[in-house]
Amino acid sequence: MHQVQSLWIEVALFAFVFLVVLPALGLVVRRVFRRGKRSEYRAVALLSPAEANFYRCLVELYGASAVVCPKVRLVDLVRPSQEMDRSKFQIAFNRVSSKHVDYVLLRPEDLGVLGVVELDDRSHSRQDRADRDGFVDDALRQGGIPVCRVKARRQYDLNDLSQQLNEAFATPVSETAGA
Repeated sequence: MHQVQSLWIEVALFAFVFLVVLPALGLVVRRVFRRGKRSEYRAVALLSPAEANFYRCLVELYGASAVVCPKVRLVDLVRPSQEMDRSKFQIAFNRVSSKHVDYVLLRPEDLGVLGVVELDDRSHSRQDRADRDGFVDDALRQGGIPVCRVKARRQYDLNDLSQQLNEAFATPVSETAGA
């Protein structure tokens, strides 16, 4: 009787370890192992829905007469003068390297810059955004790159947008684009 009772205790203990302890231990091990491999990054959309809508308007207006590049770093368009001393250069470089512009229009034949288009939503009325916009506009102006600021809307009148872009840039919107 004592042996039968001992056997049942061993079976119950084995079952408890097999059914409860090992799975729990496995869960802990998986969490620890996964924590070490968890990615620090996740994919995000390049453009918001409003930015994507405006991008399509630019492509429709310019057709093949310009390449539209969204979200270009400011430092890829303008750089600080090499004539600055090293510390001033680094400060100026850091200021332009930490910003981007919404759209850059390029000539298709040589990929030279036609101009920059900034899409201004409600946040651009804040003082910090106005300061940032002023800095970006000034840096581009010093680099000889024209800027056109367009107020963000749900929908755009392509004729009005075309007129605004033509006033801002030396190269007009194609007469045949969008037709």
